[in-house]
Amino acid sequence: MKRVSTPSQVTNQEVLDLLSLVRKVVWHYVRRGSIPQRESDDVVMSIAEKFLDRKNLIDARFKGEAKKTTYYIAVMHRMCCEVIRAQHRNWQLVDDSVDTRMECMASDDYETEKQMMLDQEVNRLKHLLAFTQDDRAKLILFFKVYFDLQLHEQDVQLYAKNRTKEVMLLLLDRTDRSKDSIFDRLSKTVNVVEKKQIKKDAVRMWFNSQLERLLTRMNMHDGSRHTKESLSVLLEMMFRP
Repeated sequence: MKRVSTPSQVTNQEVLDLLSLVRKVVWHYVRRGSIPQRESDDVVMSIAEKFLDRKNLIDARFKGEAKKTTYYIAVMHRMCCEVIRAQHRNWQLVDDSVDTRMECMASDDYETEKQMMLDQEVNRLKHLLAFTQDDRAKLILFFKVYFDLQLHEQDVQLYAKNRTKEVMLLLLDRTDRSKDSIFDRLSKTVNVVEKKQIKKDAVRMWFNSQLERLLTRMNMHDGSRHTKESLSVLLEMMFRP
């Protein structure tokens, strides 16, 4: 079995990590019977070399919509399908309809990886929100209002307690959905529930601080690049019935 040549800008550890990912992808097709087990090592080396040769271009096309490892796996699946389409007649283990099947499998695998990544990020978000302690109910309520997510009475009750009905009337009035109007209603909510007299700018500063802190913590994990927009998607998934 030939050794993978390593570009000078790629460390030995990066090569080992990539080889580990390639093996997992290749064995996915070995288990399906699309790649003969006797060919698996050669396929791993072939895909690893091709990936390393194209790594700069692959990285340049990465847009941060998923974890980088998930993106790499999707690329490796496509490379694997290319090898299978080129070699299946020689291997004599798959029929002439393999092209269509493999394209579908690659698409299904990518969607599965994408959904797994999203589910993982939702769970991380739940975990981080659990550590906001006393502010959790308030923060979740504010997130729902800010990102215009479906609001339930229970969401309000966890924060507003016996002022729930009064707060519901404030928050369900969405005739004006500008950010300025949102923080105006949120400041009124805080004043009703916490018996304070604070301005909407103070509430805006507190909320933005909490939002940035949460994004920072989310982005500390494995090269994640979450933004307000991606966070709103995760929140919507988290609160989905």
